[in-house]
Amino acid sequence: MFGENPCDTIMIKCTLKKYLIGVVILGSEADQNDTNVTDDTTVDKGLSLQLWRIQGNLDEEVIDEFYERGAVDEDSFTWTAFPYLEDINRYLVKLASSYPYVTVTAIGWTSRHNPISMLKISNERPGNHAILIEAGMHGNEWTTVLSALYFIDSIIPDYKRLSAYLKNRDWYIIPVLNPDGYQYSIDFDKTWNKNRRKFNDGCIGVDLNRNFNYNWSLSGYTRAKCDSSYSGSFPFSEEESKAFKVRPFSIYLFF
Repeated sequence: MFGENPCDTIMIKCTLKKYLIGVVILGSEADQNDTNVTDDTTVDKGLSLQLWRIQGNLDEEVIDEFYERGAVDEDSFTWTAFPYLEDINRYLVKLASSYPYVTVTAIGWTSRHNPISMLKISNERPGNHAILIEAGMHGNEWTTVLSALYFIDSIIPDYKRLSAYLKNRDWYIIPVLNPDGYQYSIDFDKTWNKNRRKFNDGCIGVDLNRNFNYNWSLSGYTRAKCDSSYSGSFPFSEEESKAFKVRPFSIYLFF
């Protein structure tokens, strides 16, 4: 059934199942009622993989189990779960009030009236180079958000002991560029990647990663509003992408 070259097959290890809660992976020719993902499921590379989201009670059970892990403990992150948007914003404000070299500002507001928060870490030394770290452009990129928060949590308490090279930089960190999409993905649809702007025809959302002016609407883009990769009506049409359009940075890092 499979080619002799091991690269002709895809191995789906059971260890991946914990990252695919509520999702079953099937070959396009498989019987959906009988197929299970076992310890080692080999799928022919020629078959298209389809993701079938499990609906109904399972969705509710998965969400309940997810939140029972506890993302926040006494205003600190546990790093064992993904936090709510409100917990993230509260955490950023607390940092700004606790450390003199930390400020937090809303660089924009989403269509659902959520702030796009940016944290700045700086000794305000004249001539500092600016470094931007952005995460959470897609709503379902939860780990990027947690990575940005972990970086913040690691650098701020020890800021005074950092090397001059690190301290003589202005760090700008946007933990969640797509607040609406992030919260919606956690609450309702783990696959949701766009923002939550609502259009008159009933379609919702723009893929922010495709809303910039570089090669806008070319390969990999779509003008179909209900498609998950809809690039918007024009470059920088969305509040999220416009939020840091005019901000000059020496280095741009994205998770």
